[in-house]
Amino acid sequence: MPRPVIFISAVVVAVLNLASIGLGFWAFKLTGGTAQLAVQVPVCLVCGILLVMTWVVGFRRVNGLVAGEDHMAVFLLAFPVGAVVLVAVHYVVTGYLTSVGNIIAVVALQFVQNVLALPLAAGLERRLRRKRHGVGDETR
Repeated sequence: MPRPVIFISAVVVAVLNLASIGLGFWAFKLTGGTAQLAVQVPVCLVCGILLVMTWVVGFRRVNGLVAGEDHMAVFLLAFPVGAVVLVAVHYVVTGYLTSVGNIIAVVALQFVQNVLALPLAAGLERRLRRKRHGVGDETR
């Protein structure tokens, strides 16, 4: 059974993944273009990676995650949690359930975002920890 902090972080990561999709759509609407995916997907990926990294590294005192196993557990749990959140939000907003295709698209975006964000965040976290403890400081 995962620790509660793992589940909470998976919910936060899933919500951030979904928020990035909304930000990508917003960027598409602002451009007024016709190629929705050409605008939405890159914006979504960049925003999602930055948002997840911010949660994992910037709020590490709040989220209590430990790099490594915790990040992998959050990564794996974010997929089903994201699907549940997507279905619930879609139902509340539209009044009907979303399609399996939408769920697959969200999981695909989540995968790319999180497979990049979590290792980058873990590396950044290790680097910050070394810097905080004075490891690797060179004096000339």
